[in-house]
Amino acid sequence: MAHALPSRNARLLVAGQLLSQVCDKVVAIGAIWIVADRFGGKWIPALVAAASLPHLLLFPYAGRIVARWGALATVIRMDLARGLLFLAAFVAGRALGEADLVYVIYAVSFLAGLGGALFNPAILSLPVAIEKPERVPKVTALVDVCFSLGNVLGPVVSVAAYAKAGLDGLFLVNAVSYFYAAALSRAIRPLEASAGEAVAETLAADASEPNATIASVLRRYPTAAGMLACFAFMNLFFAPIQVFIPWFAKHVYADGIAGVAKLELALGLGTVAGGLVVAWKKLPGSFFLRTFATLGLLCVSFLCFTRTSSILEGVVSLFVLGVSLGLVNVVLLGFFQLHPKADHVPFVMSVVNLVSVAMMPVSMAIIGAWVDDGRMKTLASVCGWAAIGLLPLLFLVPGIRTVRDG
Repeated sequence: MAHALPSRNARLLVAGQLLSQVCDKVVAIGAIWIVADRFGGKWIPALVAAASLPHLLLFPYAGRIVARWGALATVIRMDLARGLLFLAAFVAGRALGEADLVYVIYAVSFLAGLGGALFNPAILSLPVAIEKPERVPKVTALVDVCFSLGNVLGPVVSVAAYAKAGLDGLFLVNAVSYFYAAALSRAIRPLEASAGEAVAETLAADASEPNATIASVLRRYPTAAGMLACFAFMNLFFAPIQVFIPWFAKHVYADGIAGVAKLELALGLGTVAGGLVVAWKKLPGSFFLRTFATLGLLCVSFLCFTRTSSILEGVVSLFVLGVSLGLVNVVLLGFFQLHPKADHVPFVMSVVNLVSVAMMPVSMAIIGAWVDDGRMKTLASVCGWAAIGLLPLLFLVPGIRTVRDG
């Protein structure tokens, strides 16, 4: 495990973020359950909107804020802020009656979203500041694994944790996990060898580009802009998988909630496995070849899932899809981290964060007309074929075949 965790900095980062991601997912599931059970499913879209809206509101400013504060300082501040938020939610949950709990949930979702809108670009920019360039992809892979494990372990832990502690108890546990992550992050030290150079470069950038914006940064890096467009299309066509999974489990496999759990677990474990593969060993070939191959595997495995007729076929295809998704994430994130200048990375990552958050509701709006029409399987196949059809557009991304490895 030592060469998968290449430094003390990486070990501190992974140890803190893994716990906080799992706890955060547990709280999110508990909140959704409370809202659905006590107030009705019609309130869930509003809860999702409350958590997503801050990412849209802060999108124009997030990159500049992270660049000004520094990625590490932003991660620490947002973990501390969210720890205080969930501590306040615990106190409020104990003080207020059950009828008022929904207001606490919505307020916490919105305020935590504000923290996440700054934290996400910062955590994705952080490996560049704490690791040598050749080790950045490994640390990025492990951070991605933390998020994936949160999605895998969160649902497993949430049922027992909610039954024992209740939602207010989960608020307290989540607060402690954020404080723990912030404490470990404070022990992280930026690269000593390049610290002076980084400060000088940042000061020079501030002097020459005092009003740098996302648009100006993307104009400066057309290859990154093209890859961000590919990233957006990938999310647009693959985000509906969260709707296809329960639909296939019920209507194609004639299975119940257990079938959904198996499919979700297969996808999550595949994503973790893909991230661990890149954490242990660099994928061979040029950046273009790795991108084309991993995206191609993602598209093919997605299309195979849409053609399945049994739960076993669904589990296998989703596991492979998860592996390819883990590989794609690390390949693309590594490019976004190492292709721009270090002080421009937060601007690029703010776009990555917006795409990751925004494409889910956009996809849901697109498929909404199909849900009650009995054409879900057709739509799933259309998404799969469309993704494969768009894959050759990679050749049109300017400069993609001349990108050097970091």
